[in-house]
Amino acid sequence: MSGGRRRCPAAASAAVVPRRWVVERTFAWLDRYRRTAKDYEYLASVSENVLYLAMSPTLLRRLSQLPK
Repeated sequence: MSGGRRRCPAAASAAVVPRRWVVERTFAWLDRYRRTAKDYEYLASVSENVLYLAMSPTLLRRLSQLPK
């Protein structure tokens, strides 16, 4: 080996997750809402409900575009 470096065995098996873009897109949608950019809430249940409220317009918009 050159340079005396060794590779981590786990690095060889690392693979790109096929649907990672779905998660990243969802986080981008959530970042549009100021309250979800940082976690200011004291209770985890309040943070969870803020996320539900932030995603509601997106979900409603997508549901309204479904074919009937």
